[in-house]
Order: sequence, then structure tokens, then C-alpha cells
Amino acid sequence: MKRIFPLLLGGLLLAAPIQGQEKPLPSLYGTGVWNADSLGNHRVVVSVDQPSDAVLALIQWRRKDFNPENKDLIVIDAKTGKRITNVCRFQINREKGEVVFQPQTVPGDYYIYYLKNISSGSKYYPTVTYPGFEETASAEWKKANRLTGKKAPELPQATVKQFQAINEFHSFYPMEVIATAKEKDDLLKSQPEDPYILFTEDRRYPIRMTTDLPYKWIEDNRHDSFEGTADKGEYYTFQIGLWAARKNVNHLKLTYSALVNSQTGESIPASAFTCFNTGGVDVTGSMFEKDCSVPKGKVQALWVGTMVPEQLTAGQYTGTVTVQAAGMKPKQVKVTLNVTDNLIANHGDNEPWRQ
Repeated sequence: MKRIFPLLLGGLLLAAPIQGQEKPLPSLYGTGVWNADSLGNHRVVVSVDQPSDAVLALIQWRRKDFNPENKDLIVIDAKTGKRITNVCRFQINREKGEVVFQPQTVPGDYYIYYLKNISSGSKYYPTVTYPGFEETASAEWKKANRLTGKKAPELPQATVKQFQAINEFHSFYPMEVIATAKEKDDLLKSQPEDPYILFTEDRRYPIRMTTDLPYKWIEDNRHDSFEGTADKGEYYTFQIGLWAARKNVNHLKLTYSALVNSQTGESIPASAFTCFNTGGVDVTGSMFEKDCSVPKGKVQALWVGTMVPEQLTAGQYTGTVTVQAAGMKPKQVKVTLNVTDNLIANHGDNEPWRQ
């Protein structure tokens, strides 16, 4: 009994951080250094604080890739750099994973690499494949720790410390960290009549996913307003994300009001706005329109841009963007643009982050 009690107590103590991991906080995401060619671009760092022949890592990874249960998973001891061969997987899906392994260094950190890939063909047009899970655990270890069933047994828990990418470019945070099925269901319940739902997003976070919602949108809960900051003379862009939650959304059109400064009466005219997904100006200077329709279940990024006049007085400018789809009730987004005193060079074109 003396031996069992510390194990149970340790498991209970280590369970607490996992519960907090349900919410993807910025501190949970970072970068690291490793050989990406052999291990892939992504890993989870977990820590083990007590001796045990087997520990359970409950990982709320919110993955954008499909069929994670079919992909390899490698555990490395951070101190020694050696691979842990006694590894078992239980429930593995896009929202979470259950990984049991035999720790060697205690206390110590462990790296769980979950997107190992193999590239073939041209470096400009590579073919990327993901190897299947390699069974390396011994039958004796699995039997001794009751790991032969379909469900993970009660075990001391490892603590998830951070999700890491090989660099910032490959990071999934925040726009490729998916919302869970429950979070999407709760959102639908909050807007029970809407065939589609809008989300407004800053240009710093380009919309990347077309089949999932990012958790950031659940947290922001911003559907009918946008606020940004622009310099004089800047070509300013922002995004409206459209989720065709319940129906196909066909033939989208965006219309605009002027953005007006209530103090001075000055404005950014409606004619200065363009949605690049529904039309624009061709190389001859002629206006053109293009059809933008969104299949049910998909997400469409609508990029909107406007030129901020150089002579404009600094201040707050407010107006609306109206989103209209064929046969559906229009939705209006309030847009507030805070114009600074700074006159930007080159309309901001030489600063890629401004999109």
C-alpha cells in the first residue's frame, strides 16, 4: 500500500495541468531545434516527475491534419537523445491523443514527434508521405502495465509543457489550431437560424484552413465587427471569414458604406473598397467580377482592401461592410479604422506582413 499511494497521488497531482490544457493559451506554443528531416516539423514536450514503468500523456493537440491515427509517433528522451521503444497509443484523433511510454530519465522531459514525414521527387514539387505507426513496445512491458486492451489504464500522468514547431513559419498557432466538435456545436446552438456564420480577422493572421474553424475564432467570438489601425497613404487589408455552417452559400457579394470620421466629417469613400475574392481590376484597368460560392461545411476567406488617403486627418473612421449571398438574409459588419498621424512609404507594399 505504501508503494501504490504515492503513484496514485502523483497521478492526481499531474492531472491538473492537463485539464488547463483544454484552452490553447499562447504559452503552450513555441519553437525548438531538432533534425526535422528525420523527425518532422512538430513535436509535443512533456515532462515526467516521478518514477514509473509506464506514464500516460493526454495530449489535446487539436490537429488540422486528417487521419492522425494512421501516422507514426516517436518518443525521445530529451536528456539522452535516445528513442523510447516501449510506447503504446490508445485513443488517437484530431482533437486529442493518448500516448503511454516508459520513461528512462526521471525527472525529465520527453519529446513526442507526431508528424514525421518522408519527401520524395523534386524539391520544388515534393511528394510528402507520413509513415504508419511502428510497433516497438515489448509484449512483456505491455502485459506488465495492462496495456493490451483498447482503453488506456489508470497510470501516472505526464504533463504537457508545450507544442513546438521547427520554426515560426511552420507553427500551427493560432490559425491552424482547430476548434473541437463540441465548440463548433455550441457556436451553432448560439446562432440557430443562420445558414452561415461570419468571423472577422486581422491581416496578421491569414485564414489558412478551409475545412476547420481555428480555436481563435471561438475565443474571439467576433462576428459582426472589426477594428484595425492604419497609416495615412496605406493600402489597408483585413479579412472576413465565412463558414457555410448549414447550407451552400452561393454568389457572394460585398457592398460597403463610406468610413466616416464623426468629428471632422471626412471619410474613406465606399468606392475605395475591394474584395479580392469577388472582383477587382484587371491589367487593362477594367473592373471585373468573379463568382465566389462556398460549399456547405467549408470556410472561405474574404480579403477586403481599401486605400487610406494621404491627406486624411488622423482619427477614428467607422462604416459597414454588408455580405450578401443568393437567397439569404444579408449580414452587416461594423468596421472601425483608427488612422494614425504617420504617413507610410510605398503604401506599405514593402512590408509583407501588411498583406
